Amino acid sequence: MKRNILIVDDDVLLRQELAAVLRDHQMWVTTAGCGQEAISVPDQQEQDVVLVDIRLPDDEGLNLVCHLKKKWPDAVYLVMTAYGSMENVIRALRCGVLDYVMKPFQIEELLQTIERAFAVRDKNAVRDNKFRRWFFERDLLVKKIDLLRRLNDIYVEREDEILQLKREVNELLGDMHRDVRYRECVND
Repeated sequence: MKRNILIVDDDVLLRQELAAVLRDHQMWVTTAGCGQEAISVPDQQEQDVVLVDIRLPDDEGLNLVCHLKKKWPDAVYLVMTAYGSMENVIRALRCGVLDYVMKPFQIEELLQTIERAFAVRDKNAVRDNKFRRWFFERDLLVKKIDLLRRLNDIYVEREDEILQLKREVNELLGDMHRDVRYRECVND
């Protein structure tokens, strides 16, 4: 399964090293050095996980997360910073960020955090597929009910005609039966 990750950090060396490590772990990596570069990544290049530094040269990372969530609403977001504060942690969580990584970090810790983010993304995708299937099945049921209602409406509209035809057929059958009995009596 293709796993896409976007790394947004102004530290070129860190970005390159992270990209190399993540590619070694079978991830498709896109990098951006600032908020504008991240925004410029094409919409159709769907991201599963987005890792954003809180301090960027042209924007604050949490503002960028809010902007990118409109672009890729199904992605899982992580932030990293060397300037940790409880206020930033709270703001990040309110923005819908899954986790907060403090710099400097051990690469193994970061990999575990990223793998957890992919697991959350996969779980969300399964849930979303269940909802899509449920809505599809519900739509089919609604269409079936609509067809049955239309058939019932047609029957109700034409019920008088149907009953009249039944009476005429019964009368005709009765006449035929009487006629057959009359002929049998005459021929005897």
